[in-house]
Amino acid sequence: MKKSIFIVIMLLSFSISHAQQQKISVLSVVAGIQKFYDIAYGISAIFVQEATIKNLNKVQVSKGEVYFKKPGKMAWIYQEPTKQKIISDGLTLWMYMPESKQVIKNRTNQAFATETPQNFLSGFGDINRDFIVNFVPPIFDDQRNVLLEFIPRNPQYNWTKIYVTAKPIQYGGETIYQVIQTTLYDRFGNINKITFYNLNVYEKNDAYKIPDSHFHFTPPADVQVIEPPATLKSR
Repeated sequence: MKKSIFIVIMLLSFSISHAQQQKISVLSVVAGIQKFYDIAYGISAIFVQEATIKNLNKVQVSKGEVYFKKPGKMAWIYQEPTKQKIISDGLTLWMYMPESKQVIKNRTNQAFATETPQNFLSGFGDINRDFIVNFVPPIFDDQRNVLLEFIPRNPQYNWTKIYVTAKPIQYGGETIYQVIQTTLYDRFGNINKITFYNLNVYEKNDAYKIPDSHFHFTPPADVQVIEPPATLKSR
């Protein structure tokens, strides 16, 4: 009898908990994500990138460290399988490929001309302005993170949608959401998934803990610097 009562109580508790979790809305989750990146002035993490090339039926896995700092600063330091750097100081974006002895130089605002998760990670984006957001069934993963689909309000040439996994965290007595994974789908069926680990987040007064030296880049003397044509820069 006691066992039966215990089971009933557990089922009721699960039902109440499940119902409460289902009360979340897309608007509240989006607001929580936006608030997180509004208050985060610096972010550091380990990342794993899985790029699936459809035509080759091949997945290329890359690993490294990533840093973000407002306004517009970011540094992707690829360590495996080859060393690469994507660095922005907020004004200039550098894409450095040591093996090919080339670096691509662009303006940061030109590089962020399209809506991507990197925009709001770097402090440029506005989710409600840039995206239509929907839940992705079953809404929660095994860790109770929220699954979302981001569709750009302005159709993009290179990609069609982004799946986002958002982790709920408590801040100041409310629930806000941290993006821990993004999966971008392009028009050709290719997939680019990035998962973030060991996330460290710094508010405005602590952002100095991420050194600005991470976001400075000087091309080595023996590399070729490639810049987009002036007609592309001015668009």
